[in-house]
Amino acid sequence: MAQQKRIWKVFNSWRVHIDGKRLLNRVLKETDGEIVSEYSKKGKIIGWDVEIEADLVGIVRKLLKD
Repeated sequence: MAQQKRIWKVFNSWRVHIDGKRLLNRVLKETDGEIVSEYSKKGKIIGWDVEIEADLVGIVRKLLKD
C-alpha cells in the first residue's frame, strides 16, 4: 500500500516519489523520466519527484518492489 501512495497521476502523465539516490538512478535509466521537484532538509536533498509516461508505470512499480 505504501508503494501505491508513491505513484500518482497528474493530468496526462504520472509522477513517482523516490527517496533513495540508487533507486532514482535506476528509474531515470529505465524510463527516461524527468526530475520535476526535489525535497531537502537542512540543505541536504532527501527526495525527488520524477515524471514518467503512462505506459511505464508498470516498470516503476516493479523497481519499487525490488
